[in-house]
Amino acid sequence: MHRMAYGYRVFVCSNMAFAGELWLQNAKTSLGQEVNVWSVQNEPSNSTSYDSANYTPAQFINFVTGYLKPAMTSAGLTTKIAVPEPSVWGGPSYFDSNWGFPILQNQPQMDADVDIMATHDYGANSSLASPSQAALQYNKPMWQTEVYSGHSYNGSISDALSWADSIHGALSTGNFSAWFYWWSLDPYNDNQALIAYNNSTWTFQIPKRVYAIGNFSRFMRPGSVVLTSSSSSSNIEATAVMPTSGSVTLALANTSKSSITVTVSLSNLATPPSTVTPFRTSSTENQAPLTPIPVSGGSFTITIPASSIVTLVG
Repeated sequence: MHRMAYGYRVFVCSNMAFAGELWLQNAKTSLGQEVNVWSVQNEPSNSTSYDSANYTPAQFINFVTGYLKPAMTSAGLTTKIAVPEPSVWGGPSYFDSNWGFPILQNQPQMDADVDIMATHDYGANSSLASPSQAALQYNKPMWQTEVYSGHSYNGSISDALSWADSIHGALSTGNFSAWFYWWSLDPYNDNQALIAYNNSTWTFQIPKRVYAIGNFSRFMRPGSVVLTSSSSSSNIEATAVMPTSGSVTLALANTSKSSITVTVSLSNLATPPSTVTPFRTSSTENQAPLTPIPVSGGSFTITIPASSIVTLVG
């Protein structure tokens, strides 16, 4: 099962399992519910000017199995544990050899204690389209939990399409269960956040990536199950899910400079929709709702404008 997931990230910066247990208990009391996921350490191979800590795979294993999980079990906490969350994904060859297999292979207690494998999506080989073999072998959901690109503001549709491509690869072929952007808003008027806020002029800039990411996250809610999809055009990226309500949600991204007319065939759906409603993001549109399209015999035809993303909801 794949999910587009959103929520808080909680990091532990030292191996103080008892302090962490108290924090989780206090959070449960204050929030009225447990923290869903606890990431043991943010970017464990980075030494920074802000709070940080270095972990090796062996140290992760020692801390989680020897201290953290026993303390959580003793306290009756069921918060899920995520590791290792390095800054560099680097593709499965890097992640698996440096983190995935060293953490999970021949480590039955660690396998039992860890719920989620996590990574950030920085580095030269940032494509999420190939799955972690370690996560597959040990049946762990794989989450991408932080990414942004560049420090100069870029609100263009081309930037937006690059994020649609990342999400498409993660869900369609990368076997990722969650994809997170970095900040939702920051005061630096740069490119780190979804929304750029100028602290001097008190003005906002909303880039196209907000709407492009929303073409997925608005309609593919937590609990949605990714469906097998394929495209006969190298310029059309198709990402389909069985949503939590309705029968199908399909995101089609046209990465080319020309409009493309496609015929979509829906098969193996328990209840095929009679119509699908398009929502389009382009250089001039922000998830614009369009006229519903009738579905006949399980198929329909639609034209996807150049450099746009259309999500069809049925």
